[in-house]
Amino acid sequence: MFEQEAKPVPDIAILRNNSEEGYRQHQRDKDEWGARGWAKVNDLCLWFQEQGVEELRCSASSRTNY
Repeated sequence: MFEQEAKPVPDIAILRNNSEEGYRQHQRDKDEWGARGWAKVNDLCLWFQEQGVEELRCSASSRTNY
């Protein structure tokens, strides 16, 4: 149903150059990765609701396209 997406790893240049911008970009990458992961969890929640499971509290947002 879903492919697993690996967590972003920091570029070695961030460590070598002590790059503040590189660090910020890595944090943005991780935040976006996490948001995509939670969107997939919500898609699964919505699917279970469609199957008749009533006890779940899913976000009302529409399903994402993958």
